[in-house]
Amino acid sequence: MIKLDDIYHDYFSDVYKYTLKICGNEDLASEITQQTFFKAMFSLHKFRGECDVKVWLLRIAKNTLYSHIRKHKKQISLLEYDLQSEDRVEDIIEDRDTARRIRAILENMQEPYKEVFTMRVIAELPFDVIGSAFGKNAHWACVTYHRAKEKIKNRLED
Repeated sequence: MIKLDDIYHDYFSDVYKYTLKICGNEDLASEITQQTFFKAMFSLHKFRGECDVKVWLLRIAKNTLYSHIRKHKKQISLLEYDLQSEDRVEDIIEDRDTARRIRAILENMQEPYKEVFTMRVIAELPFDVIGSAFGKNAHWACVTYHRAKEKIKNRLED
């Protein structure tokens, strides 16, 4: 039997880092991480073990974050650029425009491409973990990721 204390100890850092990468806000990431484990505590009896515990927790975290965003109607950037002082204004504007365009493309992208791309780029998850989140293998995740990347590239060129 899985104990919440063990899960919390083993995966807290992973859930926090994942959430922070998606939202880019430490306070929000901390809040979402706490909510994730709170939700996991009440749904642990429903966990069937069909995927890795980490994948299950990351799904809860993602859904909790997206619910928070919808509830508060805030736009949280998926792709934040760390703008340094030596950046030229033209480069900053171009980077912001590109990030905005990529966000718009991702928002309108169909599943599973959107989810796989986000899990790979934002959360930096390996293909085997991504595949298992969908009940598939690493090869499927890799192919889906590259197709999503091509879709984004083609849309950016349009």
